[in-house]
Amino acid sequence: AFQNFYRAENRERLGHYFRNLFNLIKFVDGHWIGDKRRYMNLVRAQFSAHEEMIIFYDAQFYSHFYKMALGNNVKNQRFKNLIKEYHLLKDIVVNLFLDMSASENQRFDNKHFSIYINEFMK
Repeated sequence: AFQNFYRAENRERLGHYFRNLFNLIKFVDGHWIGDKRRYMNLVRAQFSAHEEMIIFYDAQFYSHFYKMALGNNVKNQRFKNLIKEYHLLKDIVVNLFLDMSASENQRFDNKHFSIYINEFMK
């Protein structure tokens, strides 16, 4: 479902958002700053509940998709790892997610989906 959402016109609208966010997070992570978590909390405070959901889908499913299709995608895997390291999605609203059971192209069952969400909420 996210793959369909992200195609064509939405990719043009969201691509710059993900590039900007990734570079901001990478910048804070890569520089000597006294308390990186404090700055990452400022980044996290800007996310709406719907942004958190889209960031989750991008980080989780596209890192998996590219790994399966291309063998590896260092950028997306690094984005996912930074999101997890700084707990940027710890307040994610689970009931906003697409109904995984309704998906014809279901890649993960609901049990596995819960595991992926919990991975980001630690």
